Amino acid sequence: MQKSFFALIKNVVALTLTVLFWFVLLNLFNSAQAHQFSTAYLAIETQTQNKTPKITAEYRLAVRDLSLLVPLEIDQNRQITWGAIKAQQGAIATLLSQDLQWKSGTSACTMNPQREPLALDKIAGLSYLVMYLAVDCGDQNATALDYRVLQHVDSGHRLILSVHDANQLKSATRTWLIAPSITSLDASESASNGLIQTFKTYVKEGTHHILSGYDHLLFLLCLLLPAVYIRKDKQWIPVQSSMTAIRHTFYIATAFTLAHSITLTLAALNVISLPSKLVESVIAFSIALAALSNLFPIFGTKQIRVAFIFGLIHGFGFASALTDLPLTTGTRMMALFSFNFGIELGQITCILIFFPIALALRERVFYRQVMFRGGSVVACVLALLWMTQRIFDLNWIPG
Repeated sequence: MQKSFFALIKNVVALTLTVLFWFVLLNLFNSAQAHQFSTAYLAIETQTQNKTPKITAEYRLAVRDLSLLVPLEIDQNRQITWGAIKAQQGAIATLLSQDLQWKSGTSACTMNPQREPLALDKIAGLSYLVMYLAVDCGDQNATALDYRVLQHVDSGHRLILSVHDANQLKSATRTWLIAPSITSLDASESASNGLIQTFKTYVKEGTHHILSGYDHLLFLLCLLLPAVYIRKDKQWIPVQSSMTAIRHTFYIATAFTLAHSITLTLAALNVISLPSKLVESVIAFSIALAALSNLFPIFGTKQIRVAFIFGLIHGFGFASALTDLPLTTGTRMMALFSFNFGIELGQITCILIFFPIALALRERVFYRQVMFRGGSVVACVLALLWMTQRIFDLNWIPG
């Protein structure tokens, strides 16, 4: 009787800890949602005509980000129409004049529509508003950018700035990753330094992409949860040797890295293109399958297979940050290498944080019941909800 009572108390405590642990974790996932795909693009081209600098610009902002800044009417199909955007053309122009400015020294350059002021484009399956601008800095070169779009709305919003110098025989394109703040740019920077800047830019972008990509992290977590266990007599048994767990983790991480690197490269170079809805839906499905495999080992102990097969799909998801960027071939190759390197840095960081904790707690009830079993159940349910809403364009929960 006494043993039954203590067993009941232990189960209640384990259940309570499970709920609290995953409630906090899911809130972290939900808070990260606002930063997904909140990226704008500014492509600048500079050239000199009759000793006078001529600067043109193309600015791309996601329509759903624009809706946070100016009121856009939604039709009966819950879509933002072209007419709704055109109706706010004046407000959009005012927004640009206030929050996006090139500067020459301390003087602001004027930015005026160059041709049709508004157009739509698709980047990674998202609708983007395109604004074509002529930048007039007189007879001076622009040396600084003051960028404050979404500064007080989304602290995770970023701008990818590309500057193309048409005067050089070997055209040079330099890129920067900019947060909403005043950022000074060295207009005399050489092309070689531009490649270094591109490397720094996309390493940061790749690291940010994996660390803010909560679905990618949840998939990786589902693969790592059983890394400190071995399957024996239809049960998960804690490993006795830490080296066994280290090897298992290394194999999983390598399989995932190899797979997503292959498809990231193919997609970023526009060799293969898949619909964004399909990619995002299958990514959610991969999380559910990996979580189910922890509860009912449908793949046996071959987590590596799951990591590789679905890692191929996650690579297409990673590529959304590079697809359709206005980059030259050389710059795109550097951006691709740097972006993938940044993803690996973020992935290694997550593993280094999670693995020691899992290894230390592998024989504890908390890890077995709360983190492993409870976490797998919650991940499976959440992934199925994500998959459903992505397939049918629903808005139940952030995803």
